[in-house]
Amino acid sequence: MIAAPDLKYHRKGQLRKQLDVEVDPGHGLWAFFRKKEINGSTQYETIEPRDAIAEDTGRSWKAVELRRKSFKDLHTLWYLVLKERNLLATQREEGRRIGVSNPGALAATTKMHQCRKTMARIKFVINERRLVFEKHAEALKFVKTEIAVEPSQKTRAAPRTRAERMKVKRRSGMRGSAITTESLPPSLPAATPKAKSSSTPSDLSSHSSTKSPSSHL
Repeated sequence: MIAAPDLKYHRKGQLRKQLDVEVDPGHGLWAFFRKKEINGSTQYETIEPRDAIAEDTGRSWKAVELRRKSFKDLHTLWYLVLKERNLLATQREEGRRIGVSNPGALAATTKMHQCRKTMARIKFVINERRLVFEKHAEALKFVKTEIAVEPSQKTRAAPRTRAERMKVKRRSGMRGSAITTESLPPSLPAATPKAKSSSTPSDLSSHSSTKSPSSHL
């Protein structure tokens, strides 16, 4: 347990007499120790035993809870959990320094597992959103491709050099000859001469007897 620096007597920072080093009471490294209020005084815990978390009801975040959070909330939660992991790593290193024989007796082991699960689920939820975004972006790209209009002959760039113009001319000539060959009709069979019609006297009499109505006038 480390007592918090007293600002009443050291306005510019606490003086560590054994090392002759001034320590800023508002230094960010104090965040690597858990801050607690005991009997009205602020103290920092360097090691937490495993029995201390028996009353703690904390748990890791579930994926169904994280899906309701915005990107900003997930970003904030990620760094809060990362800060907790740094604090627990400091406690584990302090236990190693003072010679704790059983690291599993520290609270850092259980809490570190909960922090890792929370961070893994945050990554899982963000990956879900990324896959959905890419799916809709691909669908939108496909729709834009379908409705795109092919450029007409007038809007295409005309050949500039002589070689390009000759190449286009040869292509158009080959295309025209192919179209002419395909449009030719198949060969017709030879026409047979028609036989002369022989009219009988009965046919002639029938034709001669037929008169137009104007002949009776």
